[in-house]
Amino acid sequence: MTFFDEISKNLTGYGKEAARKAKDAAQVLQLKAQIRGEKQKINELYAAIGAVYFKNHRDDSEDEYKIFFPEIESAMVHVAELEKKLSQLDTTEKCPCCGAAVKKGDSFCSKCGTPVQKENVTEEEDNAVTEDDFVQEETVEEPVKETTEEKKTEEAENYLFSLGFTDFRVRYLNDSAKIQMPAAQMTKLLEMREEILIELKKYYKEVLLDLQAR
Repeated sequence: MTFFDEISKNLTGYGKEAARKAKDAAQVLQLKAQIRGEKQKINELYAAIGAVYFKNHRDDSEDEYKIFFPEIESAMVHVAELEKKLSQLDTTEKCPCCGAAVKKGDSFCSKCGTPVQKENVTEEEDNAVTEDDFVQEETVEEPVKETTEEKKTEEAENYLFSLGFTDFRVRYLNDSAKIQMPAAQMTKLLEMREEILIELKKYYKEVLLDLQAR
C-alpha cells in the first residue's frame, strides 16, 4: 500500500467517524427535545387538573389543599389590579371586528378598516352635522345594493344546484339573470324551463340563457 493510499484510508475512516458522531449528536438533541415536550405536556395537565379541582372544591376542599387556596385567591386579586392599571396605561384597544390592536383615538382599524366607536364624545359634538356625515351616508347605501344583488345570485345558484346542475354561473345583468351553462346540461335546462322561470322570476325581472356554453 502506497503512502497516499494510507492517507486516503485514514481520511475515509475519520470521515465516517465524524458522520457517526454528528448523527448521534442530532439524535441526542432530538430525544432531549421530545423529553422536554412530554414534560411540558405533563405540567400542563397537572395545571389543568388543579384548575378544575380549585373551581369545583373552592369551598369544600380537603385540608391538605386548603393551604394553597388563599394564595391563589390573593394572586387572582393582584392580577385583576395589575390588569386595571395596564388598561389605564395602554394606548391601544381591540378592534371589535378582527381583534387587532387599534390606537385609542383612531377612527378606523388599520388592519380591516372597521370604524372604531369613539369614547368620551360630548353631546354637542355627537349632534353636530358635518360634511363627513353626508359622505358616510353615500358610502353606506352602495354596499346594501351590492349585498342585494349577491343575495339574489346566491339564491338562484342554490336553486339550480338543488336541481342537479353543476359548473354553471348566474350573472346579474340590469336586474336580469344571465345563466351560463355547460353545453351538456343545456338540454336538461330547456326541459325544465317553465319550472326554472317561475322560481328565478322571484328574484329577477328577466331570465336569459347565454348560448355560448361554459
